[in-house]
Amino acid sequence: MWIFWALVSFAVLGWLGYAWLVTLSTKYEHTVESRVVLAFIWILALAAAWRISAQVAPGWSVAPRVIVTSAVGFGLFTILSFAAVSLWCSLLTREFDERIAALEEEEAALQRRLDILRWESLRGGGVELSPAKVDMEEAEARKTVEEARDLREFLEKWQQSGGAARVRSLKVLEWKEEISRAANAEIVQEIEALEREIRGEEDEIKIDQAKAKLALLKLELLERAGASSTVSIEREKVGSGSQKGSARSETMVEPDVRRRLQEIHRELQAAETGKREFLRGRIRLTWRARS
Repeated sequence: MWIFWALVSFAVLGWLGYAWLVTLSTKYEHTVESRVVLAFIWILALAAAWRISAQVAPGWSVAPRVIVTSAVGFGLFTILSFAAVSLWCSLLTREFDERIAALEEEEAALQRRLDILRWESLRGGGVELSPAKVDMEEAEARKTVEEARDLREFLEKWQQSGGAARVRSLKVLEWKEEISRAANAEIVQEIEALEREIRGEEDEIKIDQAKAKLALLKLELLERAGASSTVSIEREKVGSGSQKGSARSETMVEPDVRRRLQEIHRELQAAETGKREFLRGRIRLTWRARS
């Protein structure tokens, strides 16, 4: 019985190795550097396989050992070349990764700054606050953040699903360009029109596409609202001078922070889309700068 499962395992591993070789030849554009690296890996795999065959069956003749060495070497080459190419791709996308990491770091810093500004606007100047109002503001802020996150996750899932991810990514970029030029009233009208279209549509593909555009429209409205909104709470006026200073700081700094956060969200989406497009295309394996 073990022979049967051994043969099945060998067949599966052979198929996986063959699939990887096909991917290696069609997905990647090879250069002198990549050919040298892969040749070195192949020689290393054969040398390791020959030593393994010598230790496992030292009494075998040359012909059986060559067969075993070829099979084991092929398996080792598949594993090592896959690891090497994956590492190579991570190096080629390092520019995207560094850009995304920098934007996420800046986003976190600005979000902390925004929280500080909001807290100062609430607590500054010896102002008495309404606890119920503060709780309501915080609950609304959390709800907005969660809604925006859900919309982004849905949009990302729609872009990645199906067999037309590249077309969908281009479609999202086209929608973003259109939406960025639209006024708030136009966006609201289009949201209402899409909601009516979704209720009356039966084609699942068209429904999903309409929902994706609807998510993008709602995201744009949320970002615009975040960029233009100011914290409004009930206060008792204590010290007009300190209140004026706090209000001036809020109107001069907080909108700038919110606008930059909005820009970061768009830059993050562009960087992530660029990385996906690069990995989806035919990748040139080279040490030189990515073109």
